Amino acid sequence: MLRYDEVREEFFSLYVLSLYYNEDYIKQASNFDTPEEFQKLINHILNTKFPFNNEAIQSARTYLKKQFHYKIIDKEKFDCFKGSDRGSWFALMYIYNNRISPETSSSVNIFAQDNIYNPNSTPASFFEFENIDEIKNFSLDEVQAEMQVGISPSNKEKNRDTPEKYSRRFYLTSGADPDNYSPNTTSEQERICTLMRFIDLAPVSLSQKISYFRKLHDKWLEQYNTFLTDYDWLDKKDEKQAIYCWEYLRNKNMIPFYLKPYNTAMRIQMIIACMDSWDTGVEEKYFFIQKMKHAWQQAVSSRKKDKK
Repeated sequence: MLRYDEVREEFFSLYVLSLYYNEDYIKQASNFDTPEEFQKLINHILNTKFPFNNEAIQSARTYLKKQFHYKIIDKEKFDCFKGSDRGSWFALMYIYNNRISPETSSSVNIFAQDNIYNPNSTPASFFEFENIDEIKNFSLDEVQAEMQVGISPSNKEKNRDTPEKYSRRFYLTSGADPDNYSPNTTSEQERICTLMRFIDLAPVSLSQKISYFRKLHDKWLEQYNTFLTDYDWLDKKDEKQAIYCWEYLRNKNMIPFYLKPYNTAMRIQMIIACMDSWDTGVEEKYFFIQKMKHAWQQAVSSRKKDKK
């Protein structure tokens, strides 16, 4: 199956063309299996819109390349979520609970290079983008095609307040739509590609995408470095434990309905992701994890007594 990162530029070009011509070209490409099919569709669109006008077609291609260059974050930047199922799951859960908006920002601008816990720590130069204030859209006035992309920030309501203690409901009003961005992925690469596509196609400027990514990265480092061994008691091969903890969290409205694990290991990964993405204080989260662990230990002890 073709991965998003293998046709990222082609996909983004279809996205831009869809916005301008009010056509769903992305849907037309939903069953494509090769980059060549994407390129063929782009060629067909441009040849149809600019018949027998090679100069206009070339200008359009240049425009699309510039849009891609000035509107996406480099692929290598997403590597900070690789090497750990926990990292890619955290990033995936984050996009369902957090929209990309002008208000999204981070107070931390420098990333440590020598983080001893995260093997994929992002270098301090991560956000040193050149000419960030000079990013502009490009037009094709010279070829009678004003391909100015009217991309404007979302006006959705702000994120809801912090949930009550030991209780959380997952709302879908502010982040990624699970119908368009599947949460039930089986590999790290799928999860990172889903994250990449969500950020790529966000209707905001590159600077706002960078701000969103910065905050996501900061949140992940905070979770990874604060809760280092707190989930070690969870066993990816223990189905009874996985189901018990799943029900424990679901009874407290902390399992979103769109999560549907395929096996025990995936269920445990989702449980950890739900805890990692719970936006609450460190102490409250720590005591909650310990409380769930203690409840499971008591359940095991009770079963052993019943067998006797």
